[in-house]
Amino acid sequence: MVLFADFNCPYSYALHERLRAMGAAVEWQGVEHAPELPVPAAPPPDRARFEREVAEVRALAGEVPLHMPARLPSSHLALAVAARAADLDPDGAADLRSRVFRALWVEGRDISDPAVLRDLAGAAGLSPALVDEPGRIELARSPTGGVPALVRDDGRILKGLVGPTQLRDFLAGVTEGDVEGAW
Repeated sequence: MVLFADFNCPYSYALHERLRAMGAAVEWQGVEHAPELPVPAAPPPDRARFEREVAEVRALAGEVPLHMPARLPSSHLALAVAARAADLDPDGAADLRSRVFRALWVEGRDISDPAVLRDLAGAAGLSPALVDEPGRIELARSPTGGVPALVRDDGRILKGLVGPTQLRDFLAGVTEGDVEGAW
């Protein structure tokens, strides 16, 4: 199973947290769904839309801690660092991904800031030098054009964020077709 997600997407964050809580084994593919976002982070270009998205995620995933960050960052460097970490240390990379998501969505940190990413890499037991030398990384493209998207081994796709029961059914293969949630 493959999860296509972006760090600066609240739906991706909530789905990532749910999958972690369920102990689901997924391959993670970083997708830069908003390449126009700035470095350093800045207020979202459409604050009202962003507030609606965060409110929707809170309503759908109340168990996931989620705060409205004041600034929305580019995720490009964070995604490149996460991809490089996955090549070197899959367990450390999984920890790093969780830390990057929480740094933005719980702590409100600027994940486009190399100093923040160095700190997170070190906390995940990875070399902070990954941030300075992430290498040339080809980021994934979502099979749906959006994030998050979870693709089962049989090719079925879950698009967006769904409730826990729908997610469990999808993971267990009970769901026969594609599933579309909020995104």
